[in-house]
Amino acid sequence: MKGRYIFLEATDEEKQQALILEKNLDGPRKIFWRLNEILPDNPHKKRFEVYHEDLVKFNQKINLVSKNSIYDADVLHFLDSYLASEQILEDTDSDIIYDFGSGNGFPGLIMAILDQNRKFVLMDNDNRKLEFLKYMTTKLALKNVAVHNQDVGKVLGNGIQTAVSRGFASITKSCLLTRKAFAVGGTYYHLKGPLWSNEVADMPSQLLSVWKPEHIHTYKLSNDLGERHIVKTTCFSL
Repeated sequence: MKGRYIFLEATDEEKQQALILEKNLDGPRKIFWRLNEILPDNPHKKRFEVYHEDLVKFNQKINLVSKNSIYDADVLHFLDSYLASEQILEDTDSDIIYDFGSGNGFPGLIMAILDQNRKFVLMDNDNRKLEFLKYMTTKLALKNVAVHNQDVGKVLGNGIQTAVSRGFASITKSCLLTRKAFAVGGTYYHLKGPLWSNEVADMPSQLLSVWKPEHIHTYKLSNDLGERHIVKTTCFSL
């Protein structure tokens, strides 16, 4: 009929065929490195680039980051950790900072690059990832990093003043696992995505009698890759 348009929706099979065709036409996906443009005057960008090259290489054998995120690792992992690290290093004056469940080195290695006057303890219990962390520490000539093979849930002593986690566990689980590790007044920084408020809301009242959560910073990643948040929990009771 005149003036009427009919729109046909592709079937699932046709959509799949289109994806295959698109992939074949475009060739293999590109792994980006855009930090030289995003952070043109940063004095650490050469170290970041070396770290990125080895992350891509080792990720083929060790599951350091997800296969999908490796293509935008420059923004999703490096820039994210860089922006968070700047804020955390400004927020705390602790001489020793622990990275619980460090695994791929984010953000611990980035923090160590940014401030070489402090000591950073990278903690994980995956031997293959620990070997990667030791390798990167040596290659990046970082003398302020210690790598520990340690189950985070078994850290005892109530002596830690400052720690950070990224992609480790929910805020509730992170605080429960490490409750015997922190001193009174100790601070634990959690790097989170847009659902951070749900995690805070899910913290049980019993946990809130020990930890005080506080949202301290929001930042956006370039290339429309999302918004990130830092939540700080402070231990006020043993």
